[in-house]
Amino acid sequence: MSSSENGHGELASSRKHKERRHRRNEEERKKEREETQREEREREREREDRNSVRDRRREAEDSSSDSDRETKPRERRPAELTDSDDDRRPAAGHGVSADGEKDTSRGGEEEKRKEQREDERRKPGGMKPASTSTHSDGDESSDDDSFGPAPVAKGGRGAPGLVKRRRLVPHEELYLKNLPHEERYFRSFMHRDEVSHVVASPLHRFIITGSVDGHVKFWIREGEDIEFVKHFRAHVGALHCLCVSSADGGAVVGSVGGDRTFRLFEVVTFDMLCLLKLPFEPLACEFVHGREEPAPVVA
Repeated sequence: MSSSENGHGELASSRKHKERRHRRNEEERKKEREETQREEREREREREDRNSVRDRRREAEDSSSDSDRETKPRERRPAELTDSDDDRRPAAGHGVSADGEKDTSRGGEEEKRKEQREDERRKPGGMKPASTSTHSDGDESSDDDSFGPAPVAKGGRGAPGLVKRRRLVPHEELYLKNLPHEERYFRSFMHRDEVSHVVASPLHRFIITGSVDGHVKFWIREGEDIEFVKHFRAHVGALHCLCVSSADGGAVVGSVGGDRTFRLFEVVTFDMLCLLKLPFEPLACEFVHGREEPAPVVA
């Protein structure tokens, strides 16, 4: 009876231990999911902020260009000449031809005004010499050159030439100068801190990176590109070591950190398999199992 009771007690304790471990794993997964969702929301918020800033800049540029066009002094057309300007012009004769009296390039209203002015100035007794008419035509042509519409761009047909304004970015030269251009560098725009560990799983085409702040990220190689897969906040403190199993082609990945924990990840499903709390702070880890081992062994 005592042996059977002891056996039942051991089974119950092992079952409770497995349940507690399962609950801990579930809590860890839940925390990881919440962290991932929070970071995705932050990235989405940053993206929206950048889009709103871009839209505001574009609106400001459009409004400034509109204000420049409005504040530009309006050019006087030949139809808007005052009477004093007309008085300074030599009067046309009585027998001037239709080409001298009317300008076919102008509208009907302008022609009517011109005819009325010329009728008022006409005097009986003949017409002026032809040189006067020629001089008047010369004045009109010079006025057209001065007050005519702006010339059309070479590439446009009937539409004004539009020059696309180049967008100016403050400190653009400094940004271009600070871009990484070395063969190796330790800064990544996808990591918040410096990248300290990079391991690869050759069989599954996965790349795993770790930064000094304890974050681990999974990537997959698709052709010539590398795509982001999943992000883990593996350790609260610093990341001391990141290793991948070599006997099975890189099926599992392990990591140790300053929070005295060891975490085991499965590469194919990029999921965390287990979490072990250690009584000491480990500085390195490595898989030592062979190909025929049923479970991974880490040292």
